[in-house]
Amino acid sequence: MGGLGIFMYGMRAMSGGLQELAGFRIRRIFQRLTHNRLLGVGVGLGITALIQSSSATTVMVVGFINAGLLDLSQAVGVIMGANIGTTITSWIIAIKVTHYALPILGIGVAVHLFAKKHRMRMWGQVLLGFGMLFFGLKLMETAFHPLRESPDFMPFFAQFGADTLGQILKSVLAGFLLTIIVQSSSTTIGITMALANQGLLTFPGAVAIVLGENLGTTITMELASIGTNVAAKRAARVHSLFNLIGVTYVILLFPWFIRLVDFVVPGPMDVVAADGTKPFIAAHIAAGHSIFNIFNTMLLLPCAGLLVRIASVMVPGDRRQRGQSLEFIDHNLIAVPSLAIELAKKELLKMGRGVKDMFTWSEGLLFDEAFDRDRSDRLIQFEKITDNTQTEISKFLAALLQSRPAPEVAEDARRFLRVADEFESIGDGCERIAKYAIRKEQQHIVFSSEAIQGLRSVYKELHEYMELCTVCFVEHRAPILQEVDAKSFALRERIEHLRDAHVDRLKRDECRVVPGLLYTDILTVLQNVRAHAHNAAEASLGLK
Repeated sequence: MGGLGIFMYGMRAMSGGLQELAGFRIRRIFQRLTHNRLLGVGVGLGITALIQSSSATTVMVVGFINAGLLDLSQAVGVIMGANIGTTITSWIIAIKVTHYALPILGIGVAVHLFAKKHRMRMWGQVLLGFGMLFFGLKLMETAFHPLRESPDFMPFFAQFGADTLGQILKSVLAGFLLTIIVQSSSTTIGITMALANQGLLTFPGAVAIVLGENLGTTITMELASIGTNVAAKRAARVHSLFNLIGVTYVILLFPWFIRLVDFVVPGPMDVVAADGTKPFIAAHIAAGHSIFNIFNTMLLLPCAGLLVRIASVMVPGDRRQRGQSLEFIDHNLIAVPSLAIELAKKELLKMGRGVKDMFTWSEGLLFDEAFDRDRSDRLIQFEKITDNTQTEISKFLAALLQSRPAPEVAEDARRFLRVADEFESIGDGCERIAKYAIRKEQQHIVFSSEAIQGLRSVYKELHEYMELCTVCFVEHRAPILQEVDAKSFALRERIEHLRDAHVDRLKRDECRVVPGLLYTDILTVLQNVRAHAHNAAEASLGLK
């Protein structure tokens, strides 16, 4: 149990460190993804090899499909590639470096604790996890050693063989259930290799268990698809179908599959060394795992369209339906912070575009000859959506911060929290203007031509100013801030000048009191919109 715990924690530490180190590279890989399924296989293989976790890759696929950044036809190749990529973990385990496990662990701890740069600390975490993985494996092998001579345990392990179809199915079921329990096929393969190395499992029995582990790993994607849209659920079904079909035909061809693996890998598969261990069996198991997934991909990739159609029958419905209120962010992707923060940025940009639309609508409500009640209702309803969006983005970013991401990701998350708050405040201002416009219509209030001209000029300058502030957020360039500050000051002075001119008109009795009060209220809101836009620009650059 202790060896298993160290092995699992080491796998998690190594995978977590690699995910953080490779996060931005993963983002670039996904951005270059095309509809070419063969390229998708390469992407899935490469990402899984980088982060050493097929579960993380498949969860990312679910999140990207749910966000609309990946369609199901693209996802099929990525899923199949992830299955091949996860076999690399088997080969890492099969390479005997257990003698160096403790030195590697010690170096990893030293780097992780004492390095000044975050990236170096992450490399330390990778080494720490790598060392713990092999140290845990060595502990498991040592603990399993006495079981070879135990009359109680030998009959138990003997049932997980592959002499009959019943035994094969029992072994597949054992691997399936064990993977569901520990939620990691790499862990169950490590246990299988440790048992086989000590002679407690035959090679055919170990391969049957590995087949079950391939089935069990699909549960992660199925769980991740709960609460997502139809397309994401179909992707999870494609993953399950891919592994189920593969396991089924390999079971039917099991004796020939075993001979193929033994032919490919040098060294007798069940030969026993002087110390009672089987020196070649780990490589055979790793090869069996790889051959199964490579051959299954070669066979089923041309049939990807058929798999998608079957999944569509299993999960009926419009693939465009959404399972969440937001378009891009997905809480499943918090496990990959560098991707999560990019999707949060996309969601904020969409929120910003919506707020600018509201500002345009508010202008039309004030100045169009015919008052548009539908537009005012739409603006007020959209403000509620903006409030909900800000709440959801804030929850997502808070959860991301709680996951202890890299410092640069954490800084982005804090900046985005402030930007979301400022966008929501601009939306509140647009709603207030809409309500002022309704009051203006109901009370038949008419502004002077001079007042209307002043408001129109402020709206025009504010539209340009909001676009400039958006550039700050998108491009994150500090030199723009000087222009932002200058325009903000000029706008503030412009609005104050209009207010002073209005007071002068009141003194000269050129303006009635009720229209004058409403005009002043609108100027106050526009001044607040300017201030919130300026705050958003400063927050975008980490200055507020």
